[in-house]
Amino acid sequence: MSKINVNILEKKADKNLLQKKQQWAKAISNHFSINLAMHNPDSPLKKSYDNTYHCNSVKQYDGKKIKSTYCKNRWCYTCNRIRTAININNFAPQISNFGMPYFVTLTRPTCTIEELPEQIKKMETLWRNIYNYSKIKSKTPYKSGIRLIGIRKMECTLRPDGKFHYHFHLLVDGWNNAEWIRSEWLKRNPDSSPDAQDVRPADKGALMEVLKYTTKMSVKMANETDFKRLDQLFVTMKGKRTLATFGGLKSLKKELDEDFDIAAQTDEELQLRLGNEFSVWKWQTKIYDWVNPETGELLIGEELPEKIKNIIEN
Repeated sequence: MSKINVNILEKKADKNLLQKKQQWAKAISNHFSINLAMHNPDSPLKKSYDNTYHCNSVKQYDGKKIKSTYCKNRWCYTCNRIRTAININNFAPQISNFGMPYFVTLTRPTCTIEELPEQIKKMETLWRNIYNYSKIKSKTPYKSGIRLIGIRKMECTLRPDGKFHYHFHLLVDGWNNAEWIRSEWLKRNPDSSPDAQDVRPADKGALMEVLKYTTKMSVKMANETDFKRLDQLFVTMKGKRTLATFGGLKSLKKELDEDFDIAAQTDEELQLRLGNEFSVWKWQTKIYDWVNPETGELLIGEELPEKIKNIIEN
């Protein structure tokens, strides 16, 4: 089996498109933060939802780069794009050294919001027991050939009938290791469906599925119940790690710094247009763009695509 082609991720993208995607992410983040705050006025996360609304609202250009301040909340599309880029930069080169990367999905039956904390605790314990057992299996006298190295992503989605689905996605090196994990998981979870525990060769899509830094939110959410359930999920997940390495894979060397420096990169085309003078750009919700209050100039200067407008206006 061939390795994941990490070079695909490093391909130079349309720089103008990258700027547009910042615009799209800001518009969607505002949509979600407004609804989360409005439908959950008594939520312990109310202030955090307000912070997301103001995230990346003011951009400062210093003649070379554009910088802003960020909320770093897990429901923020702007911050999640930055985290995903950081994760790719950190982990993709390491994963490219895997001989046979496999994508593994581990699940248990869906549960209610009241059952979710116990579900999370149970699944974390199960994984820890499996991983510790793998280290025993790798030693003499067993020498089973099992040696786990990879990344584990924890994710939770909203399901019908008020249920929640907490599950794991893993990138692990070696087919035998991936199948062994699936087998051990089923031994310890007799109430889980074998068909729901998936093992497949990893490709670029699998890499992105693990490295993206989001809790899945349906863009079709349109009523109060949806946003109340989402708030319940975020309250339950508060403070919990959603990405972990195992088997010696190097994790992030340091915490995300305050300025999200990776987001401060300014492409040459934009730098040429803005020149070398300091300028400030403020987000205007009604036009979905950053505006220079002194000149009235738009930073992006293009309307949102219809698919983005449908998310935030309908």
